[in-house]
Amino acid sequence: MPTWAGEDVWLVGSGPSAAGFDPRRLQGRRVLCVNDAILNMTGSGAGALLAAAVFSLDPRWVSRRRDFLEGFRGEKYLAVPCETFPPCGGISGAVYLRRMHARGLSDDPEAVCTGGHSGYGALGVAYTKRARRVFLIGYDLNPVRGRKDLYKFWADNYWNALPQLRARGVEVFNCNRGSAIDAFPYADPDSVN
Repeated sequence: MPTWAGEDVWLVGSGPSAAGFDPRRLQGRRVLCVNDAILNMTGSGAGALLAAAVFSLDPRWVSRRRDFLEGFRGEKYLAVPCETFPPCGGISGAVYLRRMHARGLSDDPEAVCTGGHSGYGALGVAYTKRARRVFLIGYDLNPVRGRKDLYKFWADNYWNALPQLRARGVEVFNCNRGSAIDAFPYADPDSVN
């Protein structure tokens, strides 16, 4: 698995704050998309950008997007339990990672801690691939009616990653001021160089 040592990595989720984000703003940057965020970052239209990579730990998403994943030429990282969801296995060119349910991040490049959702897992991929700085786009986790406790749990999980990120010197910035993820400082995506 190639490393991203010393690089800036942009993690693009599919939270509401990403809805108006123009993918051309990330042209020429290292991008890792989470689940359906990849659909806004690829294609042949004028606004499309060939994303470097896609990540998911959601077996339903992988099953639903299998044909897309087969044709996607970028890096593919999947942390899905293929023994429970056999249709998720055997995707051409995919790197299959073991799922872990521990606190924090995995130091094993062949495993990822889930943190409860694919966005957290994508942060784990950037961490094990040794990114220098990580910028979050579309990482909201603002409470949704009926799932308030779950979203708060997911957002709070990012605090568990801080000790490892700091020890390795990885800086993480959230590019959404209104995000429920408050473990990281805000960065304006237009002012990042």
